Amino acid sequence: MTIETQDTDKETSMLNTMKIIWLGLFFYPVVLVFVAFKVLKPEEIQSTPLELVFQIMAIAVLIASHVLPKLVNKKYQLKLKEGNSFETLKAYFFSFILSLALSDSVIIFGFLLVTLTHDPMKMLPFAIAGMLNMLSFFPRKEKILMPPEKIN
Repeated sequence: MTIETQDTDKETSMLNTMKIIWLGLFFYPVVLVFVAFKVLKPEEIQSTPLELVFQIMAIAVLIASHVLPKLVNKKYQLKLKEGNSFETLKAYFFSFILSLALSDSVIIFGFLLVTLTHDPMKMLPFAIAGMLNMLSFFPRKEKILMPPEKIN
């Protein structure tokens, strides 16, 4: 087995790990929506002044999920310029997890709103927004390893 083959195997393994993590975090909101609609007993629907706060926080977090990883991970940019794809994937991993965690927090805002208001329909916009945001972070080798000059 050559060094190049070992690097390709490591890249494939890293990408597969990222895809498994992505799938787990992508489908976990389905469980939360199920819990919101079927397990939590709807009582008298209540209003809360926190609803607007949760909506504003969700929008801010959705924006942050795209901005923060780029600001935080300068190492990824350096590795991308060097051309070592396995090292680039390792450097990208932190940004990837950060983006997914922020997307998931939007869904959790919706779930918290359901527990406060007892209205499961309040969760749907948060779940949809978080899941759509996660779609943009699906780990594809071509997207991750694209040279910076081709991004613009």
